[in-house]
Amino acid sequence: MFESILYRGLSTHSTDKEIDLGGLAELLIFYGEVRILGNKLVLKELVNSIGVDSLFRLLESGLLKINYEYELVGIHSEVTNDKEIISAVRVHSPNHSIDKVAEEIFRDQVAGSGKLRRISNKFISNVNVSSKADKTLLDFFSDIEQADFVYDCVKKLLDLYVPEYNTPYKFIFDIEKLRESQYQVRTNLDYIAINELYHAQIPPSHSSISNSQLLSHILFTRDNINLTTELGSDLFIDPINSKILERRVEYILDKVRRSKHEISHFQDHVFNNSKAIRESVNSGLVPFDKIVEIAEKGIKFKDWVKDKPIEHGLLKSYIDDVTRVDIIDKFPSKAIRFSFFTGLGEIIETLNPGGLGTELGISLNALDSFLFDRILKGWKPNSYIDPLKEIFGQ
Repeated sequence: MFESILYRGLSTHSTDKEIDLGGLAELLIFYGEVRILGNKLVLKELVNSIGVDSLFRLLESGLLKINYEYELVGIHSEVTNDKEIISAVRVHSPNHSIDKVAEEIFRDQVAGSGKLRRISNKFISNVNVSSKADKTLLDFFSDIEQADFVYDCVKKLLDLYVPEYNTPYKFIFDIEKLRESQYQVRTNLDYIAINELYHAQIPPSHSSISNSQLLSHILFTRDNINLTTELGSDLFIDPINSKILERRVEYILDKVRRSKHEISHFQDHVFNNSKAIRESVNSGLVPFDKIVEIAEKGIKFKDWVKDKPIEHGLLKSYIDDVTRVDIIDKFPSKAIRFSFFTGLGEIIETLNPGGLGTELGISLNALDSFLFDRILKGWKPNSYIDPLKEIFGQ
């Protein structure tokens, strides 16, 4: 438990900051390893926020690992002959190669071209460069061709974003494949009414709800799943995308179970008397180098508990112990929330003795079988969610 987590930055509706420094501080204290996935803006803000010395202390201790996101994936929308054509795309720039980015990141941090070159090379040697494989896009195309899953996701997203909107009882959100990698959405959703409600919370300059915006959550979820299954880690994620990831997993387990009764395999654990580490760091009450020191002191204890099963009492004891430091003891209390994947035992009981076998071959496609096999082999789609942020990150 609390062994490794992937940090992907702030929620969909946060400020213009790329890094929630206090959120990162909490993860460094709670988890044995935090892996940041970020583009140039994320890495530049990270270095500017914590400083060069703290960065390399964390990298050398193994508490922090960095994946540089050279390519991004997103939804491209184009209107042709009054038809909106949607596709998923990869985007990158030669100007964002890791060697160029490293020098840009540290240029304002160190003096002298020789030292800049040495620091940049040292940083590059500690960074994994992540490029988006075609597999992520192909998996997304497979996801959106599962009509019942897409329908469930759209319904859940609307319930979260605009709970006041009266979704038609049998609303339409059908996706038609036009040609390779290009799709068209047919829907009766009233986006004018939806966005009137949405923009009461989020300014139009930030975003609007649309076909492509809704589908971007499914793409983001697929990207998260591919990354976290590869790394075998938990995920730091905002509440909305957490719910869509949970729905992706539940959808597969529902097919395996062959039951019409929806049973959630995710349980939220809320700890009300935790210390407000995030808020204290973000307000400037505690310097980040003090967080690094606390995280380093907790390495042995985190190694001891990492193989222990998830159990509420042990979790509470663990959180209490890792935060029992003079400076943290003075922080005010708050609630923190973890979403843990549980209940796989009853699913395993439905399988043939040989494993996936012919029964699952009937109910799951190749993509779902792959993900289910990862779950059977021990990957748990757990999430750490900041409960103090409302749905819109305010």
